[in-house]
Amino acid sequence: MESGWIQLNRSYLANLRDEEDISQGEAVAYFDGRPPGWRDIVHGVPASRHLVDELVSHLQSGPASARVGRMVLIQGPSGEGKSTLIMQIACILAADDANRVLWRQFGADLSVVDLQGIPDDRPTFIFSDDADEIAKVLYEFLSRHQRPNITFVAAARTVDWVRSGARTWPWKSVVGLREVSMSGLDESDAQRIVVGWERFGAPGLGQLANAAPGDRPRRLVAAAREGSTTQGGALLAAMLDVRFGEYLDDHIRTLLRRLAGESLGDGRTLASVLLYVAAAHSLALPLSPNLLAEISGVSPARIRSDAILPLQDEAVLTAKLDLVQTRHPVIASAVMKVARDFHANVAETYAALTRGAIRLGRRQFIVGYEEFTYVCRRLEKSDEESALATARAASEEDPKILAYIHNLAHVLRICGAENEASGVCERAAKRLANLEAKAHQVRAFFYEWAAIEGRCGNPYISIWLAAISLSDMSPRTPAPSFQHIELALGGIGGNMLTLTNESDADFGRGVRAAETMIRGTELSTKAASFFARQRRYADLWKIDSISKAECLDVLHDEITVAWSSRERTLGELPGAASLKFKGLREALNLT
Repeated sequence: MESGWIQLNRSYLANLRDEEDISQGEAVAYFDGRPPGWRDIVHGVPASRHLVDELVSHLQSGPASARVGRMVLIQGPSGEGKSTLIMQIACILAADDANRVLWRQFGADLSVVDLQGIPDDRPTFIFSDDADEIAKVLYEFLSRHQRPNITFVAAARTVDWVRSGARTWPWKSVVGLREVSMSGLDESDAQRIVVGWERFGAPGLGQLANAAPGDRPRRLVAAAREGSTTQGGALLAAMLDVRFGEYLDDHIRTLLRRLAGESLGDGRTLASVLLYVAAAHSLALPLSPNLLAEISGVSPARIRSDAILPLQDEAVLTAKLDLVQTRHPVIASAVMKVARDFHANVAETYAALTRGAIRLGRRQFIVGYEEFTYVCRRLEKSDEESALATARAASEEDPKILAYIHNLAHVLRICGAENEASGVCERAAKRLANLEAKAHQVRAFFYEWAAIEGRCGNPYISIWLAAISLSDMSPRTPAPSFQHIELALGGIGGNMLTLTNESDADFGRGVRAAETMIRGTELSTKAASFFARQRRYADLWKIDSISKAECLDVLHDEITVAWSSRERTLGELPGAASLKFKGLREALNLT
C-alpha cells in the first residue's frame, strides 16, 4: 500500500494499551469534540454504541456473496460519531490476527494496483474515513475485480459523498453493499455515553453533572433531537448543549483569549485563523486549506501543522483535504458572537475572505469562487458594515469586474449612501468599455444605477438609465430577461407616475404605455401591485387606451421627454432618443 496506511493488529493495539492511561484532561477534550485518536479507542474512552456491535457481527458473518466482496458505507453529517464508530470496529476486528485490517490515514492515496496486490490468504478489511476522497478508486477496482476476501468499511459526510458524485454510481451491481445512515441518538446509546462520561467525574459530565443521574441520558437524547434541526451532527450538538449549555460562549471566550497568544507571525494568531474559519462556516462558504493559508498569511506547507491541527486538538475545527470548518455550526455561531463581544473587526474578517479568494483565484481553481466574491449580497440584510467591507474588498481587489462595482453600488444604496453609490456608477460608466461583463450584467448595472439616482432625487436620470438597461446595447445583445423587464419597466412607470403627481410634468401616456405593455404576462406579486397602481392612476387621469403595438413608441417618446429634463449631463451615455428596443419588443411580443 502507499504510505499513509496503518496495518492494525493485536501487537499494534497492545503497544497502545501499554502506554500510560488517558488523562482526565485528554478524555474531557474528546468529550468536548476533539477528533478521536487510537489511544482513546484502545483505552475505551468513547462509549461503544449498539451500531458497533451490529456492524461487527455483520462483518464477521462471512461474505454475503461467493463472487464479490462487501462494503459497508456509513454516512451522516459531521459530528455524528462516524470516525469513532469505524475506529472502534477496526480495533475489534484487528484483535483477531486471522484478519488483515488496513486503516487509511488522513489524505493517504490509494490505487487499483495497491488493491490488486493484497494477498487472498485471509479476510482483509480496508477502513477509510473521508471515503469520498478514494471513492473513484474503490469503484474502479470493484468494477474490474471480484475479491470476496476484501471488505471495505467507508465513512463519509453525506454532503461530501454526494459532491464527489459517488452516490450516483451503481455500487450494488459491483459489491455487496450495506448503507448506514448515522443521525440522532436513542436512549440506549445515550445511557452508554453518559456512563462513559461518569468515569471521569464532574469534568467528564460537564454541565450534566448538575442533573440527577437518572435524568442525564434523557437530557442528552432531548438535546440530540433539538440538535438534529441544525445543519451539523445531532450528537455533537447535543454534547455541546449538555456539556456547556449556556456556558458555551464562556468556553469559546476563554479559548479565544488563549489562542490570541498563539502567534503565527506578522501579527497573525490562532484566534484570527479560527475567526476566519467560523466566518466562512457561518455563511456555508467552502473554505479550503489553501485559501485559509492565503487569508491567514501562512504558507500552504505550514497551514495544516501550524494552524489546522492545533485547532483540531482544541476540538473546534474539522478538516479534509479540500474543506476546513468548525466542528459544528453552533461553534461557528459562538465564535462570531464572542468575536463581536471582543469588538473584533468582523467586517474586515469577511472582507479578508473575499480578498483572499480573488488573489488565490488568479493562481488556481477555487471551489465556490463566486460565493466568496458575492459575500456582500449574503450579508446586506443582516450586517451592513460587513456587507460594505466585502463589497469594497472585491471592487478594489479586481477593479475591472463590473459585477463587483455593481455590488458595491448596490450595498451603498442599501446602506443609505446613495450619493457615494451614484459616484461609483458614474466613474464606472466612463470606463465601461474596458470592464469585464456579460450583457445581462451590464443591464443589471444600469438598472441599479437607475434605482440609486431615484433615491438621490433624480427621477429624470433614473428613467433614462432604466431605459438604457432595457435597450439594444449592440446588434448581438440578447433580449432582456423577463425579470429584468418587469423591474426596469416598473421603475420607469413608477417614476413617471410620481412626476405627474408631484410636479407640472405630464407623463400620463408614459404610465399608460408602461402598464399596458406588461399586461397579460405572469408577474411577481410585488410587480403586479406596482403595475396595478399605475393602471389605476392612468384610469383616474382618463388616459386613453394605447394598443400594445403602439406602446413602446409612446413610451420611448416619453422617455426622451424625461431625458430632456435630466438633472445633470452624463456625456458618456447614449441619449434617450438614440436608444433602440428591438429585443424588448420581441420579448413582450409587441407587434
